[in-house]
Amino acid sequence: MNSMAVLPKGLETARIGVGIMSSAFFKNLIFSGTSVLLLLVAPLLSEAAPPNSTDVPEVIEAARKKYGLPDSNKTSNIGNTTVSAVPAATSLSDLVNLQRQSCSWACVTSTFYDYRGLSMYRRHAGLHLGYDIAMQAGTGARAGWPGTVVSIAPWADGEWGVTVASANGIEVTYGHIVPVARLGQSIQVGDIVGTIAINHVDVKMRGADGSYIPFGEGDKQALLTATNVQAKPLTSREQLLVAWLTARNNEDTVKAELEARKREVGLTNIEREKLEKRYTEKRLAVKQMEQYYQDGLVSRREVEQTKQNLEKTRSNLLKVKNLQQEHPDKLKKLQSQLSNCQKRTKQAQKQAQERGLSWHDVQAFVNNLVAGDQKLAETVKNYKKEKQETYLNDLLDAKDEVRQCEAALASQEELFQMGGLPQQELEATRERLRILRSKLEALQKQKP
Repeated sequence: MNSMAVLPKGLETARIGVGIMSSAFFKNLIFSGTSVLLLLVAPLLSEAAPPNSTDVPEVIEAARKKYGLPDSNKTSNIGNTTVSAVPAATSLSDLVNLQRQSCSWACVTSTFYDYRGLSMYRRHAGLHLGYDIAMQAGTGARAGWPGTVVSIAPWADGEWGVTVASANGIEVTYGHIVPVARLGQSIQVGDIVGTIAINHVDVKMRGADGSYIPFGEGDKQALLTATNVQAKPLTSREQLLVAWLTARNNEDTVKAELEARKREVGLTNIEREKLEKRYTEKRLAVKQMEQYYQDGLVSRREVEQTKQNLEKTRSNLLKVKNLQQEHPDKLKKLQSQLSNCQKRTKQAQKQAQERGLSWHDVQAFVNNLVAGDQKLAETVKNYKKEKQETYLNDLLDAKDEVRQCEAALASQEELFQMGGLPQQELEATRERLRILRSKLEALQKQKP
């Protein structure tokens, strides 16, 4: 199949990635011009020592290919331990043919290893890690694998990601769609999980260990079953270094995601308490406004406005409750993935150290690899620059959140002293400030 088939006239090829911008500030900064940002970032880039490239996805993938390490959907023998394989997947051609049942000209427009910069959908530059299939807006996006809907998450205004998990731990996310499937729904191959929001569906697959799977690169027909594919033991110096590099990178990625999710849980709990209190207050307000209307003190329009505010609060509360229902399973799954990643890292590190290798050797190996490949060196340069820009914006956002929360807390403490605020609400704001400060502290420690 030609993976870069031409789209029908008038349809733009979508080349976008995953991730949602966390603030309007960042969006405005990107789209209105980045001159101020670049002036701030430039000194950091010019004065710092040349960074190593051990966290750049393209570098890791290039090293894996060059030294013959198995793909992430194969088993690898590290020491005397066989790491569990990620199941093989149905071919990309099969997935496209399924979509053609809804849209006859459906075709692949972007693949797993395509490089993506920052956008309104993506906060970090890197590989696409999935497959874009162009389709007509409003047509049905069909599931390529069976399972259960475990997440329905907003990606951007009017665009969502629906994740279907199989019994063996594989998760497939269908993005940039309007959900049709429901949380907890059982899905069979060919079922419609959503409709195309704009012009394509983005399909991403993750294994039980949390790693993304390039299921379409070989385009081989296979069943979604747990199958162990044996690989040759790692023997060369380069293979040992790449195995350690890959394992550590996977561990760092999952660890960062887990910490972010834990902070989200704390903030969600606080938000629920606030919304529940607000909902109770607004229910009472509606009753009072109805009485005032009967007494001729307010207009019907004011009553309806109060009811609309109540409904909006109820809707927001329902969203928070749904998030809370998802949190325990997601945390458990991430913790399990982190545990698996840590085992892999320890195994790879042990075998490398038995050959007298250190992490310094990994860094030197990667830098030499990049130095010998002009295209890869340019990719690393762009990655580092965009990472600095992203970090600066994240830091500014985090500092702003802390300042706003500190100001709110100061006002609430004054109200509390005057008896105008309950202790519970004050403590909730203090807890929120604690979480935001921990987020800021973590960011400052992660300075690229």
